[in-house]
Amino acid sequence: MKHEIYQIYYSKQTRKSLDKNFRPLNNLANKRADWREYAPIREFLLNNELRSDTYYGFFSPKFEQKTGLTAKDVYAFIDQQSADVIGFSPFFGVSATCINIFDQCEVAHPGIHEALTSSVKALNLPESILSSVMTQRESIFCNFFVAKKEFWKIWFEMAEHLFHIAETSKSPLAEKLNAPVPYLSELLPAKVFVIERLVGMLLGSRQEYTVACYPVRLKNPDPRSFESSFQTEILVLDSLKRSFQATGRVEYLTAYSGFRDTLVKKVEKIWLQRQSHV
Repeated sequence: MKHEIYQIYYSKQTRKSLDKNFRPLNNLANKRADWREYAPIREFLLNNELRSDTYYGFFSPKFEQKTGLTAKDVYAFIDQQSADVIGFSPFFGVSATCINIFDQCEVAHPGIHEALTSSVKALNLPESILSSVMTQRESIFCNFFVAKKEFWKIWFEMAEHLFHIAETSKSPLAEKLNAPVPYLSELLPAKVFVIERLVGMLLGSRQEYTVACYPVRLKNPDPRSFESSFQTEILVLDSLKRSFQATGRVEYLTAYSGFRDTLVKKVEKIWLQRQSHV
């Protein structure tokens, strides 16, 4: 399979920070900053015919910062795969300690749950996905994935449905999509984070897609970081969720909940100890 992986830039500074082995995607005009990365991705998909023999991906300027991966790492992994979707998602620890991307999204962006719930209904996806168990396979963050033409086609249809609701409708869902939610130290429209979870919605509701996930680890992780300190525990948590998916046995979920609660207490204890020394 061929590959066309684009990296978005929206300023001279971000242009300089791009990996020279990705294809640059110009968003200097940044006319629709309210949609963040979906705006340039949308322009590309509207104006280009995708080929069936090619993987496509659209990464932010922070790809290497968040994953520790270069374009060469990405291409080397792609060349070994044949899956419909290939994820290069960071934050494995986050996906492992949350039951699914919806719970994680509410933790990261308090108040977004209704926008997610209403979007799932508007897209005619099964509501059961909201409480489903998701592993690293379905939990892709930051739009860090590449996929074949057929997957992008369905993904784009879903994204455009929500786009037009947010742009042209005065419905309750439009209000929810355009409503601000917390993101770090600022507020951004909920639609930005709903769009980022479309890949997870699609993978979680349609099992026919094959998925390969790069085992993302930062090349030089902070030894004090969560993922560095608890790598074994994180792997166990994801394995327990995978076992539940494969068998449906609730014993795996019970074990997962207990193991996760123990890990959370450990993390909280360490955090409190560090705060006391600040």
